[in-house]
Amino acid sequence: QLNRVFLVSTGSESVDLALRLARVFTEAQDTIALRTAYHGWTAASDEVSSALMDNPRALGTRPDWIHLAEPPNLYRGPFRGDDAGARYADDVRRIVDALAVAGTPLAAFICETLNGNAGGIMLPADYLRQVYRDVRAAGGVVIADEVQVGYGRLG
Repeated sequence: QLNRVFLVSTGSESVDLALRLARVFTEAQDTIALRTAYHGWTAASDEVSSALMDNPRALGTRPDWIHLAEPPNLYRGPFRGDDAGARYADDVRRIVDALAVAGTPLAAFICETLNGNAGGIMLPADYLRQVYRDVRAAGGVVIADEVQVGYGRLG
């Protein structure tokens, strides 16, 4: 069903374009990103980046329409074990539900397909499936970013 291709020069620019397309398509602005993620240096890609190594003030300088979820890190995160994917997905669902209660439409969820900024960490089983289902059910679109892990082209 995809029938358009946009060629851009950088990963940051591709994230910028993806966010713009999501906001135009959904007619919404609120976006969910993962805490400590890096998505680029353009204005829009920086809005969804909260990596403290790249910007020590990142957590305090996000626009109010950016909502940060717990990064699904099986090594350093709070959830481990067989149910970790579901527990991390619950954190995203909590944000989706809070936006719905507030009557705020969701534009997008953005996440690397491999937690590259955290060191190349695989996401828990079923995490993306559950999150994508919840985001789409709320009317948002999903953006799979590879700005840090582009060398592997995980697609």
